[in-house]
Amino acid sequence: MTPFVSLEDFKYSKQAPGLLMRFHPQLPSRLVIIPRDGGGPVRECDIQACHIFHFAHCEERREGGEVVIEVSALCLPEEFTMEFKDKLFLSNSNDAPGQMYNFSLRFSPGENSIAVETNRLGGRACGEFPTVHPLSHVAPASNRYIYLMGNTSKRIPFTSIIKMDRQKPESPIGIWISPSGCTVGEPVFCPRIGTKGRVPRSPAEEDDGYLVVQVYDSAKHSTYFVLLDAMHVSEGPVCELHTNTFITNGFHGTWSDELIGLGESTSSMSMLLIEALHCRVKLGIQKGRYFDEATKMDKAERTRKEMEMREHRKRGKMRDIVSPCVFEGTIRKNDALR
Repeated sequence: MTPFVSLEDFKYSKQAPGLLMRFHPQLPSRLVIIPRDGGGPVRECDIQACHIFHFAHCEERREGGEVVIEVSALCLPEEFTMEFKDKLFLSNSNDAPGQMYNFSLRFSPGENSIAVETNRLGGRACGEFPTVHPLSHVAPASNRYIYLMGNTSKRIPFTSIIKMDRQKPESPIGIWISPSGCTVGEPVFCPRIGTKGRVPRSPAEEDDGYLVVQVYDSAKHSTYFVLLDAMHVSEGPVCELHTNTFITNGFHGTWSDELIGLGESTSSMSMLLIEALHCRVKLGIQKGRYFDEATKMDKAERTRKEMEMREHRKRGKMRDIVSPCVFEGTIRKNDALR
């Protein structure tokens, strides 16, 4: 239950509901636990006044005879409003930035009472759009790490990618700061190639992948993408992709192991580009080589995939078919498909 939305506000305003968000001290701030099977009582517990904006992790486990539920989320404080302050963000994030918190709920199956413990994650770090390994929600996955766009000193615009460890909540364990004059968008976690569908059962497996981050260069009014090694965020990009154009920031991104509309036969292609970009930097691949060559895809396989993509294009299943190549850090169309 959020204390930031009141139905009374809707009766007398023509504004969109989202723009009316503000703290109502008379309303409860509460977590509600509903049994998935429909049996047992619905439990409620009060928490500090906040609005949970984005969840990151949720884990259920048994300890002795008790049920423990761990929830991590980005929370907005009482001072938050949807004021378009400084004309930089939709809200007053400079005054009331979102911060990561972990809620630990504990109760016995036969009792209605519930105990809650609250801890802030990442110290003073603030941010938005937390992301995790896409399979960290599948039991019994490891779910320690959180990655988000944010800052540790100033607030908006966000210029850093921050990595947090739920078992080391005092401060971030990794920070990449974008170049001067640049801002960052949300990170999206991409598991390393060869791990498709594999649930990460250890912290090392959970951390085995890349973060794709959109970066805006204000001096050039241009967008580029960086690839960060999720294990070593502070070491900076393993490669960059410059688009030479402006792209508005995306949000609520989700990684998919497959290219939508192309089916199982091309399930690994979406990851080949990521690996190829990494290889280009790590192995010194020559400029102008196609990404399938960089990843050692043989000629027959390359031809088969391109023919398949052409067929999908004819059937209208894809608006545009791109055979990416790595050239000066830019994804361009293969001339053979133009």
